[in-house]
Amino acid sequence: MSLFGALNVAITSVNALNSATRVVSDNVANANNENYNRRETKFENLQYGGVLVSDITRAANTGLLRDLFQQTTVASADEMRDKLFQQLEQLTGTINGQTPLVDSIERLRTAFKALEATPESDAAENDVIIAANNLTSEITRLSDGLDLIENQVLRDISLVVTDANSAITEIDTLNNKIVVEKSAGRSTTALENQRDAEITKLASISQLRTFERDDGSMAVYTTSGLILVDASPETFTWDEATRSLTISGSNSTNLLTSDKLPDGELGALANFIRTDATAQSSSDSGTGTIQKLRNQLDELAFSLADNSTARTSGTTFVDANADLTGSGTITAGNTLTFTVGGALQGTVTINAGDSIDTVVANINAINQVRARVDGHGHLQILSDGGQFTIGGTAAAEFGLSTTQIAADSDDTLAYAYEAERSQGTVPLTTATVMSSINGIAVGDSFSFNNTSLGGAVTYTVGAGDTVQTMLDTINAQDGMYARIGDGNVLEITSKAGGLALTNTNNTPLTALGFTVNGTSASISGTTATGQSATLFVAESGNSPMDVDRTNLAITTGLANNSLSLRTGNRTEILAALNSSNRSISGSGSTIANTDYTGLTNGILTGLSQRAERATLDAQESEGLRAGLNQALRDEVGVNIDEEMARLTVLQNAYAASARVIDTINQMFQALELAGR
Repeated sequence: MSLFGALNVAITSVNALNSATRVVSDNVANANNENYNRRETKFENLQYGGVLVSDITRAANTGLLRDLFQQTTVASADEMRDKLFQQLEQLTGTINGQTPLVDSIERLRTAFKALEATPESDAAENDVIIAANNLTSEITRLSDGLDLIENQVLRDISLVVTDANSAITEIDTLNNKIVVEKSAGRSTTALENQRDAEITKLASISQLRTFERDDGSMAVYTTSGLILVDASPETFTWDEATRSLTISGSNSTNLLTSDKLPDGELGALANFIRTDATAQSSSDSGTGTIQKLRNQLDELAFSLADNSTARTSGTTFVDANADLTGSGTITAGNTLTFTVGGALQGTVTINAGDSIDTVVANINAINQVRARVDGHGHLQILSDGGQFTIGGTAAAEFGLSTTQIAADSDDTLAYAYEAERSQGTVPLTTATVMSSINGIAVGDSFSFNNTSLGGAVTYTVGAGDTVQTMLDTINAQDGMYARIGDGNVLEITSKAGGLALTNTNNTPLTALGFTVNGTSASISGTTATGQSATLFVAESGNSPMDVDRTNLAITTGLANNSLSLRTGNRTEILAALNSSNRSISGSGSTIANTDYTGLTNGILTGLSQRAERATLDAQESEGLRAGLNQALRDEVGVNIDEEMARLTVLQNAYAASARVIDTINQMFQALELAGR
């Protein structure tokens, strides 16, 4: 080999070693950069001697990286849900082991207990009013707090959508640069590191699948099949007003309700505030969470104002503004029938174009039955006359039971407060024949009345009549309710005021054990002048059947001190507060066979359990993500010791090449001197 050839080989060696040294230097400089993959220099022998850098590659593990992307999605979603549940717990107080809502219910119970013991005490009466008012204020506070959390989530979704679109655009830009650089034979390792960082950002927002093309570009899809980056970048669009999320390239009008948006930070946020029927009925704790809690608070509020004697809800979600027949929920021409007290009270026909509001209004025009859309979006039927039966061809479509609905064994709080009542002392069963009761004969009669009837109604004992026959006759009248109560004795009540029971032929009321003065039975619970007939009501401008978390209030007269508390029913009120036949079922939760305190405890305990599960999920998924990330960094990251060893090798090689060049230079000098 000539001296010139040897010199050329040495120079190529120095140039290659310079490039390799720069790579090692970059590696060392980025040793703490989580988004940097270690680069490695590849050498190639030249045909006529020497060496060159054939490529500079970066360390990679595609399978492990994809696993990390997936776990990043799970960890981000779990972290977001944990954060949102913590906000709900801070609102309700359960995060600190406090339960202001439960405490409010208990203060009301305690106040009524004190009032029962000292009904003449103005202080005890005032404590009840204060406790009732504080309870409504606490429910309102929770409702307002849920609105604030929801509004913050709506703003967060807008920010996350912006971040997602930015990452998608940046990935597409980097794809284009990588294609250009790769086609020109230049290294793309730095660009690939940047692209991985952007994909990681996007993976925290939504679960992804990636596909590397032959030209070096990366196609990015969601696991549900949505294109994010391929031939061109797609764009998410969030409409806060309609709560709909769309993406260019997809014909879905709402990725949320069509289940096209996979889990991730964006999905966790959006699902948390969903209000559609599917979300509300979902058992997933992170779906429709705020609306479910609202629904439960709505039902708690209504349970405080509910003065019905029996009730049942359907299972079909009904939209207040939708055409029931047009949406396919209910068939036009189908009917609902209502039987109370053994008598058909009325029939409602669902006409084409009817909304649920129309159906509810038509039901409310029937005696002894009322209707509302409950807090879970289902049609609820309530009776003022005890047990009732729903029939008709539309019952099954609404998800309503057509078996007889039994009357409450215990009064609701509102019923106990509002009822005027009279009670016999003779033990009875519903099968007892009326004429077999000592002192009663066929043809005996008594009248019953209240201010809503517009006139007394008379029951006359017929041949073969049973006690149930008598109950059916009374319960068929609007505003009246008769039952076999505690001690198996006949109890007749009215919530409309002005209850009157009078012997009209012989003395059947006396025979049944009623206390009768002259011809009229003694009535308890009558509202005195200046006393409020109701306790919990809907705020002004709302129907009593529309009571919910936003409008529950104590009656205006109590709030402004123009009326005093009704004290005649204090014993019955306390019994209603202590009774264990309250329940809330729907919105992914069932709380049954408990008292009012139990209802609130059930709501908050359910929230705490879901929040605890969210925290555990977040800790577990973050631990897995951190483990995968560490495994990936161990494989593709920079090891300082290895880089220092590699630098030593390069340094020795550089010194050897430099020595070769110096030797050749000395030989050239010797030749030059020899030629002089």
